[in-house]
Amino acid sequence: MALLFREMEVPHRRVFADTGWESLETYDYIEYLETVLGKIDVVRNDLQMVDLIKSKQFFPKARARFCTTDLKLKPLMLYFDQDGGEVVNAIGVRASESRARQALVGTEVHPDTGIIVHRPVLAWSVDDVIRIHRRHAVPMNPLYALGCDRVGCWPCVFASKRQVRAVADNDPSRIGEIRALEDELAYAKKERWKIKGKAYSRDPSFFHHRLPGGEAPTIDNVVSWSRTSHGGRQYEMVPDVKGSICHKYGFCE
Repeated sequence: MALLFREMEVPHRRVFADTGWESLETYDYIEYLETVLGKIDVVRNDLQMVDLIKSKQFFPKARARFCTTDLKLKPLMLYFDQDGGEVVNAIGVRASESRARQALVGTEVHPDTGIIVHRPVLAWSVDDVIRIHRRHAVPMNPLYALGCDRVGCWPCVFASKRQVRAVADNDPSRIGEIRALEDELAYAKKERWKIKGKAYSRDPSFFHHRLPGGEAPTIDNVVSWSRTSHGGRQYEMVPDVKGSICHKYGFCE
């Protein structure tokens, strides 16, 4: 999106909302982009992802996505307010990324904040994204080459099967961090339920996937599932290359 604004000679500021839950590759990529695009402002909450999970004693979920509200929206709103002028918030989302994004419009006024939200690449295809990077000789975030369809939290609590596998294959320490968080929250939950005299329910899980056979979506079960073929029961001997990230993003060319 910043490359598009450069081509169109649109004055803008670049800002990165740091959740504290990004991959090392993304942090390195942000530093690289500053050498290409210029300064990138970084905003963050005083409490980041792990801190918030421990403070709230639960993982983000559909109806309580504090990963978005507390770690992105609130810091960005403070950033927007610092100059006191009119703000146009340009966001680089594409309609083809999800069903929810297919319902978005190019420009609108946010009903809660009154800020103009502009989505200049909403109608873009993956090919459009590849082309603008090539025109400017700027490589894409290396996470795409590792198997990620989208780049954001590493991983998101709603990560795709492909992305779960990418994290497990390339960053086992992050899997270990999630396992430790699940164990810590499970212990605290058991203690709370013991005090209340309630029968204990299932352990807290970072992910919200529905696994085959009704298995609990613990980190280890989800990682095992991510290594299976379609249907979630048979392990792949060779990863399926049809429609792979390599082909999708042109890395094999």
